[in-house]
Amino acid sequence: MQATSNLLNLLLLSLLAGLDPSKTQISPKEGWQVYSSAQDPDGRCICTVVAPEQNLCSRDAKSRQLRQLLEKVQNMSQSIEVLNLRTQRDFQYVLKMETQMKGLKAKFRQIEDDRKTLMTKHFQELKEKMDELLPLIPVLEQYKTDAKLITQFKEEIRNLSAVLTGIQEEIGAYDYEELHQRVLSLETRLRDCMKKLTCGKLMKITGPVTIKTSGTRFGAWMTDPLASEKNNRAWSMLAFKMSTPTRGGDSPTSTSWLMRSGCGLCMQLTRTQATLSSVS
Repeated sequence: MQATSNLLNLLLLSLLAGLDPSKTQISPKEGWQVYSSAQDPDGRCICTVVAPEQNLCSRDAKSRQLRQLLEKVQNMSQSIEVLNLRTQRDFQYVLKMETQMKGLKAKFRQIEDDRKTLMTKHFQELKEKMDELLPLIPVLEQYKTDAKLITQFKEEIRNLSAVLTGIQEEIGAYDYEELHQRVLSLETRLRDCMKKLTCGKLMKITGPVTIKTSGTRFGAWMTDPLASEKNNRAWSMLAFKMSTPTRGGDSPTSTSWLMRSGCGLCMQLTRTQATLSSVS
C-alpha cells in the first residue's frame, strides 16, 4: 500500500510539473519517452509513452502545442480511469467492512443488554472482528488521498480545456490534418499543370503549308490562313530561297522559307510553285 501511495505521488508531481508548456515540448526528432505511469487494479504497472510524430510540421508551434496538450489530457484520463477502478474496488471493500461493522454493532448491543450472559466466546469473536477491521484504516487513508488526486485532476482538466479552446480559436476553422491534405492536393495539381506545359518543345512536324505575308522583307511577321482557329500562332521570316526551273522546263519553281514561331521554334517550310501575295 505504501508503494502504491509513492507511485501516485510521483504521478501527481509529474503531472503538476508538466503544466508548463515550455517544459513539455517534445522535439519530433527525439526518441520514445516515458510520459507517465500508473498501477491497474491487478497490481500491474501501466506506462504511457510519447512517440515522435512522422509528419509534424516543425514550424507550426500552435499545432505542436495543441497535440502535446491533447496527449497530456489522454494520459491524465488513463490515470483517472485507473484511480476510478481502484476506488471502486476499495469501495466494495468498504461496503463489506460496513456490513461487518453493523454485525459488530449488533453484538455490542447484545453484550450491553445482557452483560451477565457475556461469555468468553463472544470476546474472542470480538477480537477477531477487530483484527479484520484493522487493515481498513490504511485503505480509508488511501481512499482519502485518491479523492484529493481526483479533485486536482478535475481542476487541471478544466484549465487545459480553457487553453485548448484558446489555441483552437487562434488556429482557425481548419485543423492541422485538413490543412496538410489541402497542401498535398495543391502540390499534386501544380505538378500535373507543369507536365502539361509544352511551350518551347517540339511537338510534331507537319507537311508544307502556304503562308500569306504583308511583305517579303526578312523579319516580317505573318499568320497561316489555312490553320485551325485554335492554332493562331504568328511566324517570322528568317530566310528566303527560290529555286529556278531546269532548262528542260520539267522542274517547277519552288520557294522555301525558314520560319520561327512565337515560342522560338524554327522549322523549314517549302511550297512548290508558291507565291507571296500581299494582304489587303
